[in-house]
Amino acid sequence: HAAEPFSRILSTGEFGVLKQTYLSLIARLKSVHDTLINKADVSPQKKAQLNDVISSTEQYLEVASGQAAEGSFDQASASYSNLYKQARAAIDELNKLYAQMVAIHAMEETKDYKDLIAKAYELMSEGKVEDANELYNRLRFAHENLDKEFNERKHQMEDDLVKLNKDLARSVDQANMQKL
Repeated sequence: HAAEPFSRILSTGEFGVLKQTYLSLIARLKSVHDTLINKADVSPQKKAQLNDVISSTEQYLEVASGQAAEGSFDQASASYSNLYKQARAAIDELNKLYAQMVAIHAMEETKDYKDLIAKAYELMSEGKVEDANELYNRLRFAHENLDKEFNERKHQMEDDLVKLNKDLARSVDQANMQKL
């Protein structure tokens, strides 16, 4: 009989830790969210979608913590599981938006990706294969994250990246042969 109240206290304490952990996570998500959506290139639809994802995450936490406070530990456990999935979805959405912004910024920064392609070939001719490979990886990332409005440019970039990749592989092989 004395063990029952102890298990209830233990469960309440565990759920209390979960609540605090998720409160902290949601505060960080909100901070990242606010920083990202204040950028000029985020569409109103994307802002609304991200707002919904964050507020849904908060609602999941309210439900789960309310159930734990009422002593409905099985329901709270299921709700915290759903909260985890929702928080994961929020993180994924924020990561996607950030990746798109970085890619677009990288493209705007260079004005034309062909400048970076030319720089990669220049580095290869100088024997700086690692630096050329780093530029290739940057271009590849930008290519993978370009928005639909850049499709035509993306296809041309893809062709140029394939060629650069082949030439880079040959250059790496030559550099390795020279090292041997």
